[in-house]
Amino acid sequence: MACWPAPPPTPGRSALVSCDNLPANGRRLRGLVTQSLAYAGTPHNVVDWVEAQVGFPGTMVDRIVPASTAQTLSAAQRALGVEDLAAVAAEPYTQWVIEDDFPGGRPAWDRAGAVLCADAGPWERLKLRALNGVHSATAYLGALAGCDTIAEALALPHLDTVLRRLIAEDVAASFVPPDGVDVVDYGEQVLARFGNPAIRHRTFQVAMDGSQKLPQRILHTVADLRAAGRPARWAALVVAAWIRFAQGSADDGRSLPSTTHWRSGSDRAGRRATDPGGCGGCHARPRRGRAARGGRRRAGPHRRDRLAHRPAPARGTRHLAGAR
Repeated sequence: MACWPAPPPTPGRSALVSCDNLPANGRRLRGLVTQSLAYAGTPHNVVDWVEAQVGFPGTMVDRIVPASTAQTLSAAQRALGVEDLAAVAAEPYTQWVIEDDFPGGRPAWDRAGAVLCADAGPWERLKLRALNGVHSATAYLGALAGCDTIAEALALPHLDTVLRRLIAEDVAASFVPPDGVDVVDYGEQVLARFGNPAIRHRTFQVAMDGSQKLPQRILHTVADLRAAGRPARWAALVVAAWIRFAQGSADDGRSLPSTTHWRSGSDRAGRRATDPGGCGGCHARPRRGRAARGGRRRAGPHRRDRLAHRPAPARGTRHLAGAR
Protein backbone atom coordinates (compact mmCIF):
# COMPACT_ATOMS: atom_id res chain seq x y z
CA MET A 1 0.00 0.00 0.00
CA ALA A 2 2.95 2.32 0.58
CA CYS A 3 3.73 2.36 -3.15
CA TRP A 4 0.26 3.50 -4.23
CA PRO A 5 0.43 7.01 -5.77
CA ALA A 6 -3.29 7.44 -5.03
CA PRO A 7 -6.26 5.44 -3.80
CA PRO A 8 -7.49 2.68 -6.13
CA PRO A 9 -9.27 4.10 -9.17
CA THR A 10 -12.54 2.42 -8.18
CA PRO A 11 -12.39 2.22 -4.38
CA GLY A 12 -14.81 -0.17 -2.76
CA ARG A 13 -15.73 -0.44 0.85
CA SER A 14 -14.58 -3.62 2.53
CA ALA A 15 -14.04 -5.27 5.90
CA LEU A 16 -11.16 -7.27 7.37
CA VAL A 17 -12.73 -9.91 9.62
CA SER A 18 -10.51 -11.38 12.33
CA CYS A 19 -10.74 -15.15 12.64
CA ASP A 20 -8.47 -15.48 15.69
CA ASN A 21 -9.62 -15.54 19.30
CA LEU A 22 -7.68 -12.58 20.64
CA PRO A 23 -9.76 -10.24 22.80
CA ALA A 24 -10.65 -7.02 20.97
CA ASN A 25 -9.20 -8.53 17.80
CA GLY A 26 -10.86 -6.02 15.48
CA ARG A 27 -9.39 -3.04 17.31
CA ARG A 28 -6.01 -4.77 17.48
CA LEU A 29 -6.04 -5.39 13.74
CA ARG A 30 -7.06 -1.81 12.99
CA GLY A 31 -4.20 -0.57 15.16
CA LEU A 32 -1.67 -2.84 13.47
CA VAL A 33 -2.78 -1.79 9.99
CA THR A 34 -2.74 1.93 10.72
CA GLN A 35 0.63 1.67 12.48
CA SER A 36 2.08 -0.28 9.57
CA LEU A 37 0.85 2.36 7.13
CA ALA A 38 2.43 5.10 9.23
CA TYR A 39 5.76 3.29 9.55
CA ALA A 40 5.81 2.69 5.80
CA GLY A 41 5.32 6.37 5.03
CA THR A 42 2.07 5.71 3.19
CA PRO A 43 0.54 8.81 1.55
CA HIS A 44 -2.09 10.50 3.66
CA ASN A 45 -4.79 10.06 1.05
CA VAL A 46 -4.30 6.28 1.15
CA VAL A 47 -4.45 6.27 4.96
CA ASP A 48 -7.58 8.39 4.86
CA TRP A 49 -9.16 5.99 2.37
CA VAL A 50 -8.43 2.99 4.60
CA GLU A 51 -9.86 4.73 7.66
CA ALA A 52 -13.01 5.73 5.78
CA GLN A 53 -13.62 2.68 3.65
CA VAL A 54 -12.35 -0.35 5.60
CA GLY A 55 -14.08 -1.89 8.61
CA PHE A 56 -12.39 -4.03 11.24
CA PRO A 57 -15.21 -5.92 12.97
CA GLY A 58 -14.29 -7.69 16.18
CA THR A 59 -15.26 -11.33 16.52
CA MET A 60 -15.55 -14.09 19.11
CA VAL A 61 -15.42 -17.77 18.20
CA ASP A 62 -16.45 -20.58 20.53
CA ARG A 63 -16.02 -24.29 19.88
CA ILE A 64 -14.16 -26.88 21.95
CA VAL A 65 -11.46 -28.46 19.79
CA PRO A 66 -8.99 -30.63 21.74
CA ALA A 67 -5.48 -31.24 20.48
CA SER A 68 -5.40 -33.95 17.81
CA THR A 69 -4.08 -37.38 18.78
CA ALA A 70 -3.13 -40.51 16.88
CA GLN A 71 -6.67 -41.73 17.51
CA THR A 72 -8.06 -38.55 15.94
CA LEU A 73 -6.04 -39.05 12.76
CA SER A 74 -6.91 -42.75 12.62
CA ALA A 75 -10.63 -42.01 12.92
CA ALA A 76 -10.39 -39.37 10.17
CA GLN A 77 -8.62 -41.83 7.87
CA ARG A 78 -11.33 -44.45 8.42
CA ALA A 79 -14.05 -41.90 7.73
CA LEU A 80 -12.44 -40.28 4.67
CA GLY A 81 -10.49 -43.14 3.17
CA VAL A 82 -7.40 -40.92 2.95
CA GLU A 83 -4.79 -39.72 5.44
CA ASP A 84 -5.43 -36.22 6.79
CA LEU A 85 -2.66 -35.03 9.10
CA ALA A 86 -4.56 -31.80 9.85
CA ALA A 87 -7.72 -33.52 11.10
CA VAL A 88 -9.26 -32.35 14.37
CA ALA A 89 -12.09 -33.57 16.57
CA ALA A 90 -14.62 -30.98 17.69
CA GLU A 91 -17.83 -30.75 19.67
CA PRO A 92 -21.16 -30.22 17.88
CA TYR A 93 -21.62 -26.75 19.45
CA THR A 94 -20.47 -23.68 17.50
CA GLN A 95 -20.81 -19.96 18.08
CA TRP A 96 -19.53 -17.03 16.02
CA VAL A 97 -20.13 -13.49 17.27
CA ILE A 98 -19.34 -10.69 14.82
CA GLU A 99 -19.49 -6.93 15.24
CA ASP A 100 -21.71 -5.50 12.52
CA ASP A 101 -19.07 -3.16 11.06
CA PHE A 102 -19.21 -3.79 7.31
CA PRO A 103 -19.02 -0.54 5.35
CA GLY A 104 -19.81 -2.24 2.04
CA GLY A 105 -22.43 -4.68 3.30
CA ARG A 106 -21.93 -8.24 4.47
CA PRO A 107 -22.98 -11.82 3.76
CA ALA A 108 -26.09 -12.98 5.61
CA TRP A 109 -24.03 -14.95 8.11
CA ASP A 110 -26.76 -14.48 10.69
CA ARG A 111 -28.89 -16.90 8.65
CA ALA A 112 -26.29 -19.58 9.40
CA GLY A 113 -26.41 -18.85 13.12
CA ALA A 114 -23.79 -16.12 13.55
CA VAL A 115 -24.60 -13.49 16.19
CA LEU A 116 -24.33 -9.93 14.81
CA CYS A 117 -23.86 -7.25 17.46
CA ALA A 118 -22.59 -3.73 18.02
CA ASP A 119 -19.87 -4.77 20.50
CA ALA A 120 -18.32 -8.23 20.90
CA GLY A 121 -16.76 -7.27 24.24
CA PRO A 122 -19.56 -8.60 26.49
CA TRP A 123 -19.55 -11.87 24.54
CA GLU A 124 -15.78 -12.15 24.99
CA ARG A 125 -16.09 -11.62 28.74
CA LEU A 126 -18.93 -14.15 28.92
CA LYS A 127 -16.82 -16.79 27.22
CA LEU A 128 -13.58 -16.01 29.06
CA ARG A 129 -15.16 -16.03 32.52
CA ALA A 130 -18.11 -18.42 32.34
CA LEU A 131 -16.56 -20.94 29.94
CA ASN A 132 -12.77 -20.65 29.88
CA GLY A 133 -12.51 -19.83 33.59
CA VAL A 134 -14.74 -22.77 34.49
CA HIS A 135 -12.72 -24.94 32.10
CA SER A 136 -9.52 -24.04 33.97
CA ALA A 137 -11.17 -24.72 37.32
CA THR A 138 -12.24 -28.17 36.12
CA ALA A 139 -8.80 -28.88 34.67
CA TYR A 140 -6.76 -27.98 37.76
CA LEU A 141 -9.04 -29.64 40.30
CA GLY A 142 -9.48 -32.65 38.04
CA ALA A 143 -5.77 -33.09 37.29
CA LEU A 144 -4.92 -32.88 41.00
CA ALA A 145 -7.49 -35.62 41.66
CA GLY A 146 -5.98 -37.86 38.97
CA CYS A 147 -8.55 -37.33 36.21
CA ASP A 148 -7.31 -37.56 32.64
CA THR A 149 -10.18 -35.77 30.92
CA ILE A 150 -12.55 -32.90 31.64
CA ALA A 151 -15.56 -35.22 31.42
CA GLU A 152 -14.00 -37.53 34.03
CA ALA A 153 -13.31 -34.58 36.32
CA LEU A 154 -16.97 -33.53 36.24
CA ALA A 155 -17.83 -36.88 37.81
CA LEU A 156 -15.79 -36.07 40.94
CA PRO A 157 -17.91 -35.80 44.09
CA HIS A 158 -19.15 -32.21 44.56
CA LEU A 159 -17.12 -30.71 41.69
CA ASP A 160 -20.26 -29.83 39.72
CA THR A 161 -21.51 -27.99 42.82
CA VAL A 162 -18.26 -26.06 43.10
CA LEU A 163 -18.44 -25.05 39.44
CA ARG A 164 -22.07 -23.98 39.68
CA ARG A 165 -21.29 -21.81 42.69
CA LEU A 166 -18.26 -20.35 40.89
CA ILE A 167 -20.55 -19.36 38.02
CA ALA A 168 -23.48 -18.12 40.09
CA GLU A 169 -21.70 -16.41 42.99
CA ASP A 170 -18.50 -15.09 41.39
CA VAL A 171 -18.67 -15.00 37.60
CA ALA A 172 -22.26 -13.79 37.20
CA ALA A 173 -21.71 -11.02 39.73
CA SER A 174 -18.50 -9.74 38.11
CA PHE A 175 -19.71 -8.27 34.79
CA VAL A 176 -22.69 -7.26 32.68
CA PRO A 177 -23.50 -10.04 30.17
CA PRO A 178 -24.81 -9.50 26.63
CA ASP A 179 -28.45 -8.48 26.37
CA GLY A 180 -30.78 -11.42 26.78
CA VAL A 181 -28.13 -13.78 28.21
CA ASP A 182 -28.44 -15.28 31.69
CA VAL A 183 -24.98 -16.24 32.95
CA VAL A 184 -26.24 -19.08 35.14
CA ASP A 185 -28.18 -20.61 32.25
CA TYR A 186 -25.14 -20.18 30.01
CA GLY A 187 -23.05 -21.93 32.67
CA GLU A 188 -25.40 -24.91 32.70
CA GLN A 189 -24.97 -25.21 28.94
CA VAL A 190 -21.19 -25.02 29.41
CA LEU A 191 -21.19 -27.85 31.96
CA ALA A 192 -23.26 -30.01 29.63
CA ARG A 193 -20.69 -29.40 26.87
CA PHE A 194 -17.81 -30.26 29.21
CA GLY A 195 -19.50 -33.54 30.08
CA ASN A 196 -19.38 -34.82 26.49
CA PRO A 197 -17.24 -37.99 26.83
CA ALA A 198 -16.58 -38.16 23.08
CA ILE A 199 -14.48 -34.99 23.18
CA ARG A 200 -11.82 -36.44 25.52
CA HIS A 201 -10.38 -33.01 26.27
CA ARG A 202 -7.41 -33.73 28.52
CA THR A 203 -7.15 -31.85 31.79
CA PHE A 204 -3.42 -31.34 31.21
CA GLN A 205 -4.03 -29.57 27.90
CA VAL A 206 -6.50 -27.13 29.43
CA ALA A 207 -4.23 -26.63 32.46
CA MET A 208 -1.12 -25.72 30.46
CA ASP A 209 0.11 -22.11 30.38
CA GLY A 210 -1.91 -21.10 33.40
CA SER A 211 0.21 -18.02 34.02
CA GLN A 212 -0.91 -16.77 30.60
CA LYS A 213 -4.55 -17.86 30.78
CA LEU A 214 -5.67 -17.13 34.34
CA PRO A 215 -5.56 -13.31 34.20
CA GLN A 216 -8.36 -13.17 31.63
CA ARG A 217 -10.16 -16.26 32.84
CA ILE A 218 -10.11 -15.84 36.63
CA LEU A 219 -8.15 -12.82 37.88
CA HIS A 220 -10.30 -10.28 36.04
CA THR A 221 -13.29 -11.79 37.82
CA VAL A 222 -11.49 -11.44 41.15
CA ALA A 223 -10.48 -7.84 40.42
CA ASP A 224 -13.99 -6.79 39.44
CA LEU A 225 -15.53 -8.45 42.48
CA ARG A 226 -13.00 -6.84 44.80
CA ALA A 227 -13.60 -3.44 43.22
CA ALA A 228 -17.30 -3.91 43.99
CA GLY A 229 -16.51 -4.88 47.60
CA ARG A 230 -17.51 -8.50 47.09
CA PRO A 231 -15.58 -11.68 48.01
CA ALA A 232 -14.24 -14.06 45.36
CA ARG A 233 -14.36 -17.32 47.29
CA TRP A 234 -14.64 -19.78 44.42
CA ALA A 235 -12.33 -17.90 42.07
CA ALA A 236 -9.73 -17.96 44.86
CA LEU A 237 -10.10 -21.74 44.97
CA VAL A 238 -9.18 -21.89 41.26
CA VAL A 239 -6.03 -19.83 41.88
CA ALA A 240 -5.12 -22.13 44.78
CA ALA A 241 -5.62 -25.18 42.55
CA TRP A 242 -3.34 -23.63 39.92
CA ILE A 243 -0.63 -23.07 42.55
CA ARG A 244 -0.91 -26.69 43.63
CA PHE A 245 -0.77 -27.87 40.00
CA ALA A 246 2.31 -25.71 39.39
CA GLN A 247 4.12 -27.53 42.19
CA GLY A 248 4.16 -30.61 39.98
CA SER A 249 2.37 -33.36 41.88
CA ALA A 250 -1.19 -34.63 42.12
CA ASP A 251 -2.90 -35.44 45.41
CA ASP A 252 -1.77 -39.06 45.13
CA GLY A 253 1.87 -38.03 44.61
CA ARG A 254 1.90 -38.69 40.87
CA SER A 255 4.06 -36.27 38.87
CA LEU A 256 2.26 -33.72 36.74
CA PRO A 257 3.67 -32.44 33.44
CA SER A 258 5.79 -29.32 33.43
CA THR A 259 3.85 -26.22 32.45
CA THR A 260 5.18 -23.64 30.02
CA HIS A 261 5.63 -19.88 29.63
CA TRP A 262 6.53 -19.07 33.23
CA ARG A 263 6.98 -15.39 33.90
CA SER A 264 8.72 -13.50 36.71
CA GLY A 265 8.92 -16.28 39.28
CA SER A 266 5.41 -17.72 39.10
CA ASP A 267 6.86 -21.17 39.81
CA ARG A 268 8.71 -19.89 42.86
CA ALA A 269 5.55 -18.14 44.08
CA GLY A 270 3.75 -21.45 44.18
CA ARG A 271 6.49 -22.98 46.30
CA ARG A 272 6.57 -20.08 48.75
CA ALA A 273 2.89 -20.72 49.47
CA THR A 274 3.77 -24.00 51.20
CA ASP A 275 7.46 -23.51 52.12
CA PRO A 276 8.05 -21.79 55.48
CA GLY A 277 11.58 -20.98 54.29
CA GLY A 278 10.18 -19.01 51.42
CA CYS A 279 12.52 -20.34 48.72
CA GLY A 280 11.17 -23.84 48.11
CA GLY A 281 14.60 -25.46 48.28
CA CYS A 282 16.14 -23.18 45.65
CA HIS A 283 19.72 -22.00 45.93
CA ALA A 284 20.63 -18.34 45.68
CA ARG A 285 22.69 -17.39 42.64
CA PRO A 286 24.75 -14.30 41.90
CA ARG A 287 22.73 -11.65 40.10
CA ARG A 288 24.12 -10.40 36.84
CA GLY A 289 23.27 -7.84 34.19
CA ARG A 290 20.06 -5.88 34.47
CA ALA A 291 18.83 -8.06 37.34
CA ALA A 292 21.82 -6.98 39.45
CA ARG A 293 21.00 -3.35 38.72
CA GLY A 294 17.39 -3.77 39.74
CA GLY A 295 16.00 -4.18 36.21
CA ARG A 296 13.49 -6.83 35.25
CA ARG A 297 14.60 -9.87 33.33
CA ARG A 298 12.14 -11.96 31.35
CA ALA A 299 12.41 -15.69 31.75
CA GLY A 300 12.78 -17.44 28.40
CA PRO A 301 11.31 -20.87 27.67
CA HIS A 302 14.72 -22.51 28.24
CA ARG A 303 14.68 -21.28 31.85
CA ARG A 304 11.17 -22.41 32.74
CA ASP A 305 10.71 -24.83 35.55
CA ARG A 306 14.44 -24.83 36.28
CA LEU A 307 13.66 -25.70 39.87
CA ALA A 308 12.65 -29.31 40.40
CA HIS A 309 9.01 -29.87 41.20
CA ARG A 310 8.38 -31.23 44.63
CA PRO A 311 5.22 -32.37 46.38
CA ALA A 312 3.64 -30.06 48.92
CA PRO A 313 1.19 -30.82 51.69
CA ALA A 314 -2.35 -29.87 50.82
CA ARG A 315 -5.86 -31.07 51.32
CA GLY A 316 -6.99 -33.52 48.68
CA THR A 317 -9.29 -32.54 45.84
CA ARG A 318 -10.77 -35.99 45.28
CA HIS A 319 -13.49 -35.01 47.79
CA LEU A 320 -14.11 -31.29 47.88
CA ALA A 321 -15.05 -30.54 51.44
CA GLY A 322 -17.15 -27.45 51.93
CA ALA A 323 -18.87 -27.77 48.56
CA ARG A 324 -21.93 -29.41 49.99
